[in-house]
Amino acid sequence: MPAIRGLRGELVAAPSADKLDAIAVCLLDVDAGTQAARLAQRGDDPRLLADHQAFAAWMRGHARDPRHMQHVLTANGWEAMRWERLSGLDPSDGGWAVHVVDTSELSRGQVAEQVLTWCRRALSGGAPVMRIGPGAR
Repeated sequence: MPAIRGLRGELVAAPSADKLDAIAVCLLDVDAGTQAARLAQRGDDPRLLADHQAFAAWMRGHARDPRHMQHVLTANGWEAMRWERLSGLDPSDGGWAVHVVDTSELSRGQVAEQVLTWCRRALSGGAPVMRIGPGAR
């Protein structure tokens, strides 16, 4: 069961995704102020901050609902992608399961510890998963 950070909607829509038993997803999130400070500390161009923060806001929305601004994923996408799978996932019935780790107040070690704990839970069947293949509900 893959664990990914990034565009989970693209994984769900991949042509071969229905061959997976399940998909477990963890979003590493950060509040806008902490994100700005971390990007500045690592020397990122401050002119790109608005783009970074817009992407983070989209990721939060997508983590809550796969239908959130779906055009971000689908526009000019590969024609073999199965975008209708996203439309069929309803977060209110558990069909879209994303675990979120807010890293805003955590050290790197604490983030690593939380992600490792989540990975172990996911691999042992103790974390929420999405099912889109033959075993889907």
